[in-house]
Amino acid sequence: MTTLAAAAAAVVASRSVATASQVHRELLEEFMALVKDRLEENRGNPFVEESLRDLLVTLAEQHDGYFPAAEPVAA
Repeated sequence: MTTLAAAAAAVVASRSVATASQVHRELLEEFMALVKDRLEENRGNPFVEESLRDLLVTLAEQHDGYFPAAEPVAA
């Protein structure tokens, strides 16, 4: 593999990883919104509230593990 071909392959791989990270981050945001909605629906049920709050903390930690793209990644 030539240096140019290796560099091109690295760029493609980098874009693939960036796209996957962006998709994962967006999915986590959508799921967090859903969990927040369910939390609102279950006000007054301490067990459900605590469970969903714990889930939100876990999702937020996962979300924060993905770095936002400087600009949207073109697929």
